Amino acid sequence: MQIVASPEQPAAPPGKSAAPSHRRSIRALATVGYISIGSLLAKAVQDLVLAYTMGANFAVDSYAISFIIVMVAVRIIVSPVISSFLPTYITALEEGGREPANRLLGELLPMACVAAFVLTGLLALGAPALLFIGQTTGLSPQTTALSIDMLRIFLLLVPLRAGSQIAAAILNAEHKFAIPTATGALPPLVAIGFMLAATSTLGIYALVIGTMLGETVQLLALLYLALKSTGRIHLHWAGLSPELRIILRQYLPALAGTSISVFNPMVDRAIAAGLGPGSIAHLLYGQKLVGAGLEIAIYAVSSVLLPLFSRQVAMRDWAGVRKSMILYSLLFCGLSLPLVIAAQLLSVDLVRLLLQRGAFHAADTQAVAAVMRMSAYQIPFYVAGTMIARVISAMRATYILTIGAVISFIINIGLDILFARYWGLPGIALSSSAVFLFAFLYLFAAASLMVRNRERAARGTKIAGT
Repeated sequence: MQIVASPEQPAAPPGKSAAPSHRRSIRALATVGYISIGSLLAKAVQDLVLAYTMGANFAVDSYAISFIIVMVAVRIIVSPVISSFLPTYITALEEGGREPANRLLGELLPMACVAAFVLTGLLALGAPALLFIGQTTGLSPQTTALSIDMLRIFLLLVPLRAGSQIAAAILNAEHKFAIPTATGALPPLVAIGFMLAATSTLGIYALVIGTMLGETVQLLALLYLALKSTGRIHLHWAGLSPELRIILRQYLPALAGTSISVFNPMVDRAIAAGLGPGSIAHLLYGQKLVGAGLEIAIYAVSSVLLPLFSRQVAMRDWAGVRKSMILYSLLFCGLSLPLVIAAQLLSVDLVRLLLQRGAFHAADTQAVAAVMRMSAYQIPFYVAGTMIARVISAMRATYILTIGAVISFIINIGLDILFARYWGLPGIALSSSAVFLFAFLYLFAAASLMVRNRERAARGTKIAGT
């Protein structure tokens, strides 16, 4: 079976989308969002337990350094897998049914498994270099040695997260969103149990072991649920099939785009470093207060809407794709507006409530609140832009995302320097919001043009056929 766009395949009937109803999708978005809050709270409790059991010492520093570096690696390597794999998988499911979809899985999983472990091994060998790239110079020898040890253990999260995300994507393709989302609470819950039971004997390794065990439990749970949904999958390797070539052609540009986008926060921090002591901390605190809610929204959008758009594209329902883009852009912008207004009015009170105690003084509150106000402007554009990126991934045009990432990176550098000169630290946050506005407009224009061209091509094919 060769999964390619077939001009002979009829489009969905006018006014009728092959994808689930928007009402159903909106309910799924709400469900995933609510459940994600539970996972986020579990992670917050994990941090509280870590502070209670370990306090603040070099071991906690080593954990934070190694875990952050691995999460960046997971984002770069693993995240593009789903946007590359799911559209091709859903096309196989829609065009040929379960048998060709399972055949694709049988071809993909061995390749993905080998690639994930090879990359993990290479990253483990280069662990000291990763610490340097992660801007962690100046550490004590003790902290550096422990960071390298934990980094090599945490790198196993690359294959674990790859497996979990593929299994979750398979379930999402079957309109099963709640249970995959709920399993996100397993790693922090298992880690909490290990810390409470074994920190006195294992120290920081209680958290490390608990995290890895929790991630393994999550993977096993998702694999069990996915196999219940798909039935038996015959693992085999017969070289690069046409379907795998399609996935690789989409993965490599998406990998490049994600790699470039990772450097934007580093640029922000580098510019902030020149604005005086505490500027980087103020920037991180302000962005993190906004980012907590964005994390939930982005996960919901990615889980629910990528399968929706992939199914619409597979059925050549271009009118449905266009209407969905407009509907969800308006929906996300409308829902975000109250949050942006609330951030402008309540940022000082919120920062004072959450952070102002101990060594965090009133002046810090004002600085962080100013960053939060400027960061809040990015909310509608970030969420809507992520949605449009899923449309482009569904149309197998990830090279557009790479181009956008390069342009956004250049704009971010220029605006950071310009806005920091005039508005200081809040200017850097405003620069990020402006970059997300550009990214949304660019992606929306590119996706709209692609949909219009494909709609015209389908119309022309239909006329030629008659």
